[in-house]
This record gives sequence, C-alpha cells and structure tokens, in this order.
Amino acid sequence: MFTPNETPDWKAEFKFKKLEGEKLVLDGVFRKHSIHARLHRSDKQDFPLTSRGFHWINERPFNR
Repeated sequence: MFTPNETPDWKAEFKFKKLEGEKLVLDGVFRKHSIHARLHRSDKQDFPLTSRGFHWINERPFNR
C-alpha cells in the first residue's frame, strides 16, 4: 500500500506477482485508474550516474 505524506487518507493498493527471473507484475487502482505494470530489475552499472561518476559542473551535457 502506498500513502503520500501530504494526504494520509489517500491510498493505493497493488497486488504483485513475481515472474521468471527478476521480473514483477503490479496490478491495482491508482486515483480511480486501473494500473498494470511490468517491472524488471536493472543492474546498477546500467545507470549513467554509477557508470560515469558524479560531476557537479559539466561544460558539455552528457545527453546532447
């Protein structure tokens, strides 16, 4: 169950099912909308922040 701090009366409930490997399916209702989400686990090294390192100032953006 998810509950935001700003509105403790608001709730969202999801059922989950684990599939083969590192996959997960979520089903539920969020703000009166039906949600069906398929999730998969990613390796930490797949994210640019962990593979490139963190830099406060960058003269050229990485994504351009």
